[in-house]
Amino acid sequence: MNLKMVQKLWTTFLKIDEECKGYVKADQILTFIEERLYSIVSPFFYRLFDLIDKVEPDRVTFEEFLPSLITYCLFSRDEIYGFVFYMIDEDKNDYISKQDIFKLLMQWRDGYRVFSPNITRSVEMVKIARGDHINIVEFAEIS
Repeated sequence: MNLKMVQKLWTTFLKIDEECKGYVKADQILTFIEERLYSIVSPFFYRLFDLIDKVEPDRVTFEEFLPSLITYCLFSRDEIYGFVFYMIDEDKNDYISKQDIFKLLMQWRDGYRVFSPNITRSVEMVKIARGDHINIVEFAEIS
């Protein structure tokens, strides 16, 4: 990343921070990129937002956001699998259970269900060696 790219990100950050408060919230970023707050992208984005090392839990400064964005963009395929795995594994027991998956798929945001009921039903169709949970290796094989 060069100085010109950082300046462009800074300019974009300032556009999102319309009130010049010095920080932005996840909803503001999604709105700026014209992504519905209840789109299937939103759970992934909110999880990324949660992982940012920040002082305030619901907002981020440019100085906090930039390193996280760069790190995310540099993720390898395996790191992306790990990111998604740990996003789904909310209880952090190193397994994704059907309960974890259903919790992800049953999310509501902004008054709308994020994932279609058809996607929720498809969970039952995935063949895995053990039906009640999978580890990260099995998750990567499915992906």
